Amino acid sequence: MKKILFFLFLFIYSQIFAQLNPATKEYINSEIKDIAKLLKKGKIKPGYYVKGIDTTFTFLIDFKNSKKTNSHLFCVEILGKDSIKIIYPKDINFYSVNDKSYKKHIANKNRFFIEELEIGKVKLYHRAKIPCDYKNLYYILFENEKDYLILDADAEDIEIVRLSTGSNGNSNGSATIGISSSGQNEKFKLFIRTYFNDCESVVNMVRADILTATDLQSIVSRYNKCSD
Repeated sequence: MKKILFFLFLFIYSQIFAQLNPATKEYINSEIKDIAKLLKKGKIKPGYYVKGIDTTFTFLIDFKNSKKTNSHLFCVEILGKDSIKIIYPKDINFYSVNDKSYKKHIANKNRFFIEELEIGKVKLYHRAKIPCDYKNLYYILFENEKDYLILDADAEDIEIVRLSTGSNGNSNGSATIGISSSGQNEKFKLFIRTYFNDCESVVNMVRADILTATDLQSIVSRYNKCSD
């Protein structure tokens, strides 16, 4: 217990914590103030994290879907029977637990992890709502491109934002394209046809189905198989 409190103390008063967005800071503080409850919000699973060229194999908490926000803001390493370490996006580049992988991303000085959904010719990532903006975002990265298309899945008009990844995965805003996900299915289909029109399987899917942003993973998966 003393070790847990020691790590908690370091966490709360660390420079990293002080630099967090106020809303994010308040949320994380509420999550980690009771370590016993925090550990009940997920299961201990084998995993690893990457910092620079170093990979550390360890045990991490795999948070339940109801606590998905935590996975995007920090990960919890189990150091022993009575000790843990909370790891932030500033600390590492990437982590994986229970076959789910997350990479660091920076946007408007906010650091968080985005979950890897599909890897191939097109890469797809997702970030659930977090306190700094409460947006449900999908990140699309095409082969040989340096820019993400970022799709806000909950906006009345889904906004596809072309953003520079930068050398450290940073996002710096530029042009936007408005797409609606609900009530105007044809606009979303137009987006899919525009970016995925060289795959007959996806084109056929667009013709036959009602599609929204929640279908992006199946669309990207089908596109990547088409590209193999």
